[in-house]
Amino acid sequence: MIDREVQNRWILGEDVPGVKFRMQQIVRVRSGVHRGIVGELISLSAINPEPVFDLETDDGGDIFVGQSEIEPKAD
Repeated sequence: MIDREVQNRWILGEDVPGVKFRMQQIVRVRSGVHRGIVGELISLSAINPEPVFDLETDDGGDIFVGQSEIEPKAD
């Protein structure tokens, strides 16, 4: 679980210590069970032990991924 204030700061585009990705950033899952999936970050769900995001996938689904599992999608 994440503090609502931290979630709001992330939604507004403010820096959150330890979080490398931004709201609505398009990313690709580079490792783990969801490897290869592309989508848009729609929520920051946790900070510790690592940031976890809710990723809306290109096919309309939602998955939760750790920061270490994703990378910015190359154009």
